[in-house]
Amino acid sequence: MACLLVASLAGCKPRLDSVDPEERQRAAAAVADQAVLAKIATADASGAVRRSAVNRLADQALVAKIAMEDWDREVRLAAVARLGDQAALGRIAIEGGDADLRHAAVLKLTDPAQLARVAVEGQAVHGEDAEIRRLAIAALADQALLARIAVESSEPWVRQAALQKVTDQAARARVAIEARDAGTCRAAVQGLGDPAALARVALEGQHDEIRLAAVGKLTNQAALTRVAVNTSAGAIGTAAVQGLADPASLADVALHAKEPPVRQAAVARVHDPAVLAAVAVEDKDDGVCQAAREGLADQAQLPWSAVKASSPATRARTVALLSDTDPALRLLAGNMRAGIAHDARASLARIRLALREPRIRARLPKLALHATVRDISANYLTGCTVPGEGVDFELRQGHQTLARKHWASVFPAAIFTADPAQKSGFALVPAVVNGDEFLAELLRQPVFTQDDLAELSQSEIPEVRAAASAAAAR
Repeated sequence: MACLLVASLAGCKPRLDSVDPEERQRAAAAVADQAVLAKIATADASGAVRRSAVNRLADQALVAKIAMEDWDREVRLAAVARLGDQAALGRIAIEGGDADLRHAAVLKLTDPAQLARVAVEGQAVHGEDAEIRRLAIAALADQALLARIAVESSEPWVRQAALQKVTDQAARARVAIEARDAGTCRAAVQGLGDPAALARVALEGQHDEIRLAAVGKLTNQAALTRVAVNTSAGAIGTAAVQGLADPASLADVALHAKEPPVRQAAVARVHDPAVLAAVAVEDKDDGVCQAAREGLADQAQLPWSAVKASSPATRARTVALLSDTDPALRLLAGNMRAGIAHDARASLARIRLALREPRIRARLPKLALHATVRDISANYLTGCTVPGEGVDFELRQGHQTLARKHWASVFPAAIFTADPAQKSGFALVPAVVNGDEFLAELLRQPVFTQDDLAELSQSEIPEVRAAASAAAAR
């Protein structure tokens, strides 16, 4: 004691090599040299001395190493308190040797990526570690990262905690679509109200239950229409149709939905005869066409469609739907005094009239015409596209084919345009249909006598006259 008093009175400084930890601690408090502080922080035998040195260390890598490796709990906590490096704090919050250390580290985290990493990768145990991960989630505000946690975490409680903080509708929709379990997806949908987000879930969701739940929350007509038109799942599209009340939206679905059951569901609720006529003519599915025809109380719309439809192929297909006794057939057959017609619509109308000739009906009472007119196109190296049509006529008696012909547009070898930017908008190149040759194939059947052909050669239909003459000369 006397010695210490003398030293104090003499102004002696505390020594770092003193055997007394308290003296070394006082000595460390006066050190400014970082290299000396680093040596003290890692090598001194006293935790209090090391802690004093750590409190003044600037080297973040060394501070992080001490936080992970020092054998004294108080030194480790002091090191965490000194740390500002977010990556190091994130590593300690996940890998730190005790819960207090991890808790201290997570409370200092502000970087969203590191907080998300702690929430997803933190030690999956109960008690304090679960609380640490909850703290990480509670500190997060980044909606994309919260959604990622709700999607990717392997633990239900973590997914639920993250989802509770997801308020952004687009981020919540992502969870509803991508989460690994239906429960999380269902909870995500419950918090959705934005029509665009709900429509996205209805179109892209992994579970039918979730997609139907999204459709069930939709009232926006545009969003319901988008789902009904674009979905590849008939049940989803049909559910969307049930929510539609707008006639224009129902018409859009009836004409353009990807799936036949969806189009058919829309057709059942369409009352516009012009729309029904267009569906009856243009739809590629027999069931949808039939539903449209059954709903078409005003059959007069069919000849209207045959005249007004924008596509020549559509106009021709309409002719095939007219009844055999429809007076519009004569109108659509064109001016028969002008000679043989070569366009698909007039040719088809004339052949249908030809099949009403008494001699043909007497010989082949069950003769059936099957006509197909489809849109085709030619693509050129310049990027231009020119529309055309393919035409197929076939006459059958039962299962036997008696006549068959195919015609298609003959496209030019090359396209030249004054406007190099023009890629479309070119006029249709029609198929040149020869109905007389088609009928001649029929009239060459042995069932027709020379008397039949002689009478048919006097028909008002030029194609019939030409076919009878050709068949008689066989």
